[in-house]
Order: sequence, then structure tokens, then C-alpha cells
Amino acid sequence: RLWSTRGDSARLAEVSASVDRKYLAATKEEQQELHAFTCGNCGYTLFPARHREAAFFTSNFTCPVCGASKSEFLDMNEE
Repeated sequence: RLWSTRGDSARLAEVSASVDRKYLAATKEEQQELHAFTCGNCGYTLFPARHREAAFFTSNFTCPVCGASKSEFLDMNEE
């Protein structure tokens, strides 16, 4: 989507502010599907879009703050 803006700052602002509704959590059940992954080393927290965890939290993911591996992250939804 961003490529389609090609330097048009007004279009870039419009595209950046748009939200794909299929990733929004509208019901209580959908809200329970949301995950927050927190780095056990530095506390950085990743909030991937619903059903997009695999795209943002890949097996080779490292913390952008401290460089910790994915195994150092805790799923804050798990009890």
C-alpha cells in the first residue's frame, strides 16, 4: 500500500491512517485472541495485529531494543 503513494505525502498520510478492518477485534472473543509479547530482558512489548503474529513475530525475530531472541519473549495472554 505504501508503494502506491510514490512521494505523494497526502496519499501517504491517507494510506498510513487507514486500518484493515479484518484485523480489528470487535467482539470479546476476538479481543481474547489478541496477543502481547514482552521481552524478558528489556520489557519491549510487541502488539501484532490479530491473526498476524506469524508475520510480525517470526522464528528469527530479535528484540529491536536489546537484541534478545524470540525465546526470551513472553506471551502476556498466557496464564
